[in-house]
Amino acid sequence: MFNDYFYILLSFIAFIGLSYSFIKHAINNALTNKINAVESSINNAEKARKETHDILISLRADYEETKKQFDSIIQNAKHDADTIIKEAEGKILTLSQKANEAFEEYKNRARETMIEDLKGSVLVTVLSIIENEALDSSLEQIQNIENSKKILKKIWN
Repeated sequence: MFNDYFYILLSFIAFIGLSYSFIKHAINNALTNKINAVESSINNAEKARKETHDILISLRADYEETKKQFDSIIQNAKHDADTIIKEAEGKILTLSQKANEAFEEYKNRARETMIEDLKGSVLVTVLSIIENEALDSSLEQIQNIENSKKILKKIWN
Protein backbone atom coordinates (compact mmCIF):
# COMPACT_ATOMS: atom_id res chain seq x y z
CA MET A 1 0.00 0.00 0.00
CA PHE A 2 2.79 2.24 0.61
CA ASN A 3 3.80 1.95 -2.97
CA ASP A 4 0.37 2.76 -4.33
CA TYR A 5 -0.02 5.75 -2.09
CA PHE A 6 3.44 6.85 -2.88
CA TYR A 7 2.78 6.78 -6.60
CA ILE A 8 -0.57 8.49 -6.16
CA LEU A 9 1.12 11.14 -4.04
CA LEU A 10 3.93 11.48 -6.52
CA SER A 11 1.40 11.72 -9.39
CA PHE A 12 -0.63 14.26 -7.43
CA ILE A 13 2.48 16.38 -6.69
CA ALA A 14 3.52 16.16 -10.35
CA PHE A 15 0.00 17.13 -11.39
CA ILE A 16 -0.04 20.12 -8.99
CA GLY A 17 3.48 21.14 -10.14
CA LEU A 18 2.58 20.95 -13.81
CA SER A 19 -0.78 22.61 -13.17
CA TYR A 20 0.92 25.33 -11.14
CA SER A 21 3.43 25.89 -13.95
CA PHE A 22 0.69 26.26 -16.57
CA ILE A 23 -1.66 28.19 -14.29
CA LYS A 24 1.18 30.41 -13.11
CA HIS A 25 2.10 31.13 -16.72
CA ALA A 26 -1.56 31.88 -17.64
CA ILE A 27 -2.08 34.05 -14.52
CA ASN A 28 1.23 35.81 -15.14
CA ASN A 29 0.23 36.50 -18.78
CA ALA A 30 -3.21 37.74 -17.69
CA LEU A 31 -1.67 40.00 -15.04
CA THR A 32 0.96 41.27 -17.47
CA ASN A 33 -1.74 42.04 -20.03
CA LYS A 34 -3.79 43.81 -17.35
CA ILE A 35 -0.73 45.78 -16.17
CA ASN A 36 0.06 46.74 -19.78
CA ALA A 37 -3.55 47.82 -20.32
CA VAL A 38 -3.48 49.91 -17.12
CA GLU A 39 -0.10 51.44 -18.09
CA SER A 40 -1.45 52.21 -21.57
CA SER A 41 -4.51 53.86 -20.03
CA ILE A 42 -2.29 55.84 -17.68
CA ASN A 43 -0.05 56.89 -20.57
CA ASN A 44 -3.08 57.87 -22.67
CA ALA A 45 -4.53 59.81 -19.74
CA GLU A 46 -1.18 61.52 -19.15
CA LYS A 47 -0.93 62.36 -22.85
CA ALA A 48 -4.51 63.71 -22.85
CA ARG A 49 -3.75 65.73 -19.68
CA LYS A 50 -0.63 67.20 -21.31
CA GLU A 51 -2.53 68.02 -24.52
CA THR A 52 -5.32 69.60 -22.45
CA HIS A 53 -2.74 71.57 -20.47
CA ASP A 54 -1.09 72.75 -23.71
CA ILE A 55 -4.49 73.77 -25.11
CA LEU A 56 -5.27 75.60 -21.86
CA ILE A 57 -1.98 77.50 -22.04
CA SER A 58 -2.66 78.34 -25.70
CA LEU A 59 -6.19 79.51 -24.87
CA ARG A 60 -4.90 81.65 -21.99
CA ALA A 61 -2.33 83.23 -24.31
CA ASP A 62 -5.04 83.84 -26.93
CA TYR A 63 -7.28 85.31 -24.23
CA GLU A 64 -4.55 87.65 -23.03
CA GLU A 65 -3.78 88.75 -26.60
CA THR A 66 -7.49 89.28 -27.32
CA LYS A 67 -7.87 91.22 -24.08
CA LYS A 68 -4.92 93.45 -25.02
CA GLN A 69 -6.42 94.04 -28.47
CA PHE A 70 -9.81 94.80 -26.92
CA ASP A 71 -8.26 97.25 -24.44
CA SER A 72 -6.33 98.87 -27.29
CA ILE A 73 -9.48 99.20 -29.39
CA ILE A 74 -11.34 100.74 -26.43
CA GLN A 75 -8.50 103.21 -25.78
CA ASN A 76 -8.40 104.17 -29.47
CA ALA A 77 -12.17 104.59 -29.54
CA LYS A 78 -12.06 106.82 -26.43
CA HIS A 79 -9.25 108.89 -27.95
CA ASP A 80 -11.12 109.22 -31.25
CA ALA A 81 -14.31 110.18 -29.43
CA ASP A 82 -12.45 112.83 -27.40
CA THR A 83 -10.90 114.20 -30.60
CA ILE A 84 -14.29 114.33 -32.34
CA ILE A 85 -15.86 116.04 -29.31
CA LYS A 86 -13.07 118.64 -29.16
CA GLU A 87 -13.41 119.32 -32.90
CA ALA A 88 -17.19 119.63 -32.56
CA GLU A 89 -16.82 122.00 -29.59
CA GLY A 90 -14.37 124.09 -31.61
CA LYS A 91 -16.76 124.24 -34.57
CA ILE A 92 -19.67 125.12 -32.28
CA LEU A 93 -17.62 127.89 -30.67
CA THR A 94 -16.60 129.22 -34.10
CA LEU A 95 -20.20 129.13 -35.37
CA SER A 96 -21.40 130.82 -32.19
CA GLN A 97 -18.82 133.58 -32.58
CA LYS A 98 -19.75 134.06 -36.24
CA ALA A 99 -23.43 134.21 -35.31
CA ASN A 100 -22.71 136.80 -32.61
CA GLU A 101 -20.61 138.85 -35.04
CA ALA A 102 -23.36 138.69 -37.67
CA PHE A 103 -25.96 139.73 -35.10
CA GLU A 104 -23.81 142.65 -33.93
CA GLU A 105 -23.27 143.74 -37.55
CA TYR A 106 -27.01 143.54 -38.15
CA LYS A 107 -27.69 145.63 -35.02
CA ASN A 108 -25.13 148.23 -36.07
CA ARG A 109 -26.57 148.48 -39.59
CA ALA A 110 -30.10 148.74 -38.20
CA ARG A 111 -28.95 151.44 -35.74
CA GLU A 112 -27.24 153.38 -38.53
CA THR A 113 -30.30 153.08 -40.76
CA MET A 114 -32.55 154.29 -37.95
CA ILE A 115 -30.22 157.19 -37.20
CA GLU A 116 -30.17 158.19 -40.87
CA ASP A 117 -33.96 157.96 -41.02
CA LEU A 118 -34.27 160.04 -37.87
CA LYS A 119 -31.84 162.64 -39.20
CA GLY A 120 -33.90 162.95 -42.34
CA SER A 121 -37.15 163.21 -40.42
CA VAL A 122 -35.76 165.75 -37.97
CA LEU A 123 -34.28 167.78 -40.78
CA VAL A 124 -37.58 167.81 -42.69
CA THR A 125 -39.46 168.75 -39.54
CA VAL A 126 -37.03 171.50 -38.59
CA LEU A 127 -37.05 172.85 -42.12
CA SER A 128 -40.82 172.73 -42.17
CA ILE A 129 -40.99 174.63 -38.87
CA ILE A 130 -38.45 177.14 -40.11
CA GLU A 131 -40.39 177.68 -43.35
CA ASN A 132 -43.63 178.23 -41.42
CA GLU A 133 -41.96 180.74 -39.18
CA ALA A 134 -40.26 182.34 -42.15
CA LEU A 135 -43.55 183.21 -43.73
CA ASP A 136 -44.44 185.16 -40.65
CA SER A 137 -41.07 186.86 -40.42
CA SER A 138 -39.57 189.77 -42.22
CA LEU A 139 -37.21 189.67 -45.15
CA GLU A 140 -34.27 189.79 -42.84
CA GLN A 141 -35.47 186.78 -41.05
CA ILE A 142 -35.90 185.03 -44.36
CA GLN A 143 -32.24 185.49 -45.07
CA ASN A 144 -31.32 184.26 -41.59
CA ILE A 145 -33.46 181.23 -42.21
CA GLU A 146 -31.75 180.49 -45.50
CA ASN A 147 -28.41 180.72 -43.77
CA SER A 148 -29.69 178.47 -41.00
CA LYS A 149 -30.85 175.94 -43.61
CA LYS A 150 -27.47 175.86 -45.19
CA ILE A 151 -25.79 175.43 -41.81
CA LEU A 152 -28.22 172.68 -40.77
CA LYS A 153 -27.74 170.86 -44.05
CA LYS A 154 -24.00 171.00 -43.60
CA ILE A 155 -24.29 169.74 -40.01
CA TRP A 156 -26.63 166.88 -40.81
CA ASN A 157 -24.78 165.71 -43.91
